[in-house]
Amino acid sequence: MPPQGSGKLLHLIARFAAAVLALTILSSSVTADPLILSATEIDLDPLKPSQHAVGPLEFLAGYELSSESGNWGGLSGMVVSGDGALLTAIADTGRWYRISLEHDSAGALTGIKGAESGWLLDTKGRPPRDKTYGDAEAITALPDGDYLVAFEHRDRLWLYKKPAQDHALTQPAVVAGAPPVIAKLPLHGGIESIARLPSGEYLLLSESGITADGDRLGWIGRRGKWAGLRLAPTGSFEPSDLALLPSGDLLLLERRVNLFDGFVSRLSLIDGATVLPGAVLQPRELAVLASPLNVDNFEAVATRAAPDGSVLIYVLSDDNQRMLQRTLLLQFRLTPDP
Repeated sequence: MPPQGSGKLLHLIARFAAAVLALTILSSSVTADPLILSATEIDLDPLKPSQHAVGPLEFLAGYELSSESGNWGGLSGMVVSGDGALLTAIADTGRWYRISLEHDSAGALTGIKGAESGWLLDTKGRPPRDKTYGDAEAITALPDGDYLVAFEHRDRLWLYKKPAQDHALTQPAVVAGAPPVIAKLPLHGGIESIARLPSGEYLLLSESGITADGDRLGWIGRRGKWAGLRLAPTGSFEPSDLALLPSGDLLLLERRVNLFDGFVSRLSLIDGATVLPGAVLQPRELAVLASPLNVDNFEAVATRAAPDGSVLIYVLSDDNQRMLQRTLLLQFRLTPDP
């Protein structure tokens, strides 16, 4: 028979081994994974390759992004670093993506250099338990390397804080104090758009939260101090993302889809001076992206200043991880009025 006390010792060893195994499984699921990403160049209009403008926007580059990874797809929000070297995106699958970009000396996108991906962690450092809990829809960057991310289904705002090493999206989330009323937004109509304003406040727009008179619901403020505002709709477009322009104005991306003309997206300007508590925002249309142009389910927009003082605009589509849809990354240049 075993020596006295050995059963207890074996039990402790087994429990220790199980704990180590559990930690190993968890750590393997949350670390960054290298991602083999292909970028195939596309024209703005596949039927007219010579077309290089839509409205006031100059078309600079277009790529279809693809990967054999089963995790790839569903990209719903993005930011691009000021130097253009890094595109950071979040997906409605609960994952983050970091894609290294290449540009020429004028700021035009010329390709990608590499990519990595990982899970967005909850407040206890765990990956999302299912797709509805990981449904990330919008992201904005803070000056210190932190990110604010909006989720729908389980509507919430989470802050990811940059550690001394690595980047913020590898860290456990911190509850960011969203407006409590967002819990009452439609199931698929939560916060789709976030922008950090020059004041340090945030502008949030819901996708399909609608007032009695048809305006889209929005909020301005920061943790614990939110005030309502509204977005005046035009047509059947719904907000899908926001980006701050160097001027302090905002670029609004909207979309609609129907059986007749498929996916249609619109880019509009919002005067930054009008973004105030209680305001009804009135966007001014810049350009519409529709067939026969290369379009898909555009859900993300980002901006940065070009070397010549113009504005570089990036739009990114969510393929919904479906075979008949694509992840498209288009780049435009907007030259502000003198």
